[in-house]
Amino acid sequence: PLPAQQAPPKHKKQAIKQDQAVSPEPSLTKSVTKKAESKRKRGVPPRLRKAQANAVKQLSDDPPPALSDSQLAEWKPLVHTVSVECASCVAGPTWQLKADGLQLLIDALRDGGVGSTSPQEVSLAVHMAVGATVSNKVKVVIQRALQVVEQWLSAADFAKNSDEAALLGVCNLVVPVLLTRLASVSPADRSMATGLLLRLADQSVCCRIVGEALGVPMKGRVDWRKAQGRLHALMEFVKAQGLGPNSVEEGEVVHFLAPLLGHARQEARAAAIELLVEIHVLSGKDMDTLCGSLKLSSATLKAIHTAVKERDKV
Repeated sequence: PLPAQQAPPKHKKQAIKQDQAVSPEPSLTKSVTKKAESKRKRGVPPRLRKAQANAVKQLSDDPPPALSDSQLAEWKPLVHTVSVECASCVAGPTWQLKADGLQLLIDALRDGGVGSTSPQEVSLAVHMAVGATVSNKVKVVIQRALQVVEQWLSAADFAKNSDEAALLGVCNLVVPVLLTRLASVSPADRSMATGLLLRLADQSVCCRIVGEALGVPMKGRVDWRKAQGRLHALMEFVKAQGLGPNSVEEGEVVHFLAPLLGHARQEARAAAIELLVEIHVLSGKDMDTLCGSLKLSSATLKAIHTAVKERDKV
């Protein structure tokens, strides 16, 4: 006798159950997947695992165009410091190539790949690379240009023995970009910009450039969201470098604070008063003398004198 045929399913759920019963498909659970991934990672040597973590994806699929003899001579510091490929990428026509070239320079500075090159030539290479890329409109290119400067300043030997003209050139290139970053709504961008400005200020030839830029008064109506990063950076700069003709003058800071002392937001007024008290302590000048040229409300003046008394207690 022929086997009885299975009756067709009456409902959709019943059909699904029958299909699963006939041809079950094996599936890995989350725990099994995690164990497999963990086992795969454990099989990678630590040094290789670190290299994989530090690896940055190449952005350009196309090779950089070859440099002519005149271009090789022009980009000589970067060629000697890193490679012809790095110079070709930085000089390339697309933002992807420029970003890849900057990454090659970052890796060389971080991993000691420029050890056989003189600090002066490294300084020139950094100046060339940053000058060719920091004004780019693409954020990733600007970010990597700033990372080049950060890595360069992190290497004490290069920073101490660097070419002074190149250092000044790099400082003048990146300070306006960093001021823009201070106005960002992103705390990470503001923190990065503040840290790099303070590092530049540690170089004596750059200190005044940074201080003067931070102390420039803001024009028009002050947006606290954009001003808070600059105020914080100026506070950290004054604490680290003090006051004077080689850093920032007390009058410059007071004029910068003027619109914030009368700001509608209490948070802005409080932060401005805190820096004003710091100026009072560092300069040794009476608060009435410092604020003599400012038109402040009686409530703001009262808050300033209260802050001075609190500081004196400490």
